[in-house]
Amino acid sequence: MVPHKESQVNEMCITPDGCQLAVVGWQHLRMFDLNELTPNGLHTFNVHEKNVTAVGFQAAGEWMFTAGEDGYTKIWDMRINQLTCQRIFEVRNPVHCVTLHPNQMELVVSDSTGAVYIWDLRADRDDSLLTEVDLTEYVVHVDIDRSGTQCAAVTNRGHLFLWQIQHGMLTPKSASPTTIPQLSPLGTAPLAPPELAPLPSFDPMIAPMPAGQIDPNIELQHHAAQEALAGAPGWHSPVQMPSPHPPLPIHPQFPPTMLSRMQPRAKIAAHNTFALKCRFTPDGFHVATTSADQTTKLWSVTNEKLLHTYSMPGNKWIWDCAFTNDSQFMFNASSDAFLRMWDLQSGKVVRQYQGHSMAITAMTFYDLR
Repeated sequence: MVPHKESQVNEMCITPDGCQLAVVGWQHLRMFDLNELTPNGLHTFNVHEKNVTAVGFQAAGEWMFTAGEDGYTKIWDMRINQLTCQRIFEVRNPVHCVTLHPNQMELVVSDSTGAVYIWDLRADRDDSLLTEVDLTEYVVHVDIDRSGTQCAAVTNRGHLFLWQIQHGMLTPKSASPTTIPQLSPLGTAPLAPPELAPLPSFDPMIAPMPAGQIDPNIELQHHAAQEALAGAPGWHSPVQMPSPHPPLPIHPQFPPTMLSRMQPRAKIAAHNTFALKCRFTPDGFHVATTSADQTTKLWSVTNEKLLHTYSMPGNKWIWDCAFTNDSQFMFNASSDAFLRMWDLQSGKVVRQYQGHSMAITAMTFYDLR
C-alpha cells in the first residue's frame, strides 16, 4: 500500500508493459514502479492546474495523455524520465474523460457541457460527435472496444449511448494506383502511431514547466466550434517557433477519421441516477455500466438488453469496473471500501478484497494471462 494523502485519486492506469502505475489527482501525476513500490513513487509531475481527470498510455508506451478540469488534454513524451508536453487540445471547459482509439491515432474527449470531440492526432484536427443529451446532461465516461468497432458512453443522467464505428479502406494518398495496401484484421490499412519528435537534450537542472503556464513552443489546438461561436476563424494556426521540444509531426496523407463514421445504435436508460463508468468486455459482446445507484449492470451489445445486475447491500457508489481477458470475471470498486470479483455468468461474488478505510474511487487491472 502506498499513501496518496494530498487529494482523492481520480484515475489510475498501468503502462502497457505492466511495470509502472500512473495515479492522478489534484494537479499531479505520480508514477510508481510496480516491481518495487515505494511511498513516494518514482516521479511526481505537475501536469494540470486543476483536477487531473484522465490518464492513459499509447500501446508502445512512447507517449501518454492526461486531461483535467482546466480544459486541456495533453500529449506527453515518455521516452525520458522527465515528461515533455508535445501537444495540447483545449476545449475551455472541464474535461471529464479521454479515451484512446485502438488505432492509436484518435482521442475521444468529453467535457462538462455535454460535448464530445474526436481529436485526430494525424492531422491535429477535431470533429464533434453529436449526442442526444439534455440541457443539464453531459457525458461522464467513454469506452471503445478492443476491435475499435464499438463505442459506448454514459451520462450523469444514467443514459448509456452505443455507436457502431464503420471502417473503410484506408489508402495513403502517396500510394500508386497499382499498390495494394496490406490490410489489418479490421479491414483497414495498418496505421502506425504518430511519430514522436527527436529526443531533446536532457538537462537535469531544468525543472518541469508549471501546470498553469503554457509554453509558446507547444502546439496548441483549440476546438473549432468554440472559435466559431466567438466569431473568430474556425482554426488556430499552430504556433511554429524553433524549440528544443518540437511537436509531434503531422501526417496529412491519411484520409478522414474513422471515428467520424460513427453511427448511433442505441440510447438506453441504464440507471436512474448518475452513471460513472462504462467498460466493454474484452470479447466485445457486452458492456458494463457502473452507477451511484449501487449497481453494476451488464448489457448485451447485440440487442441492447440488460443481462445481469450486480449489487451487494451497502455497496454505495460503484466507481469503476474491469474484466479478465477471458471475459468471465469482473472486478468493481465501491464506496463501501471493498473491491469485489464477480462471476459474470452466475452473478455471484467470487472474491472480496478489503484494505481501504474509505471509498475506492479509482481502480485499474492488468491481466497477465
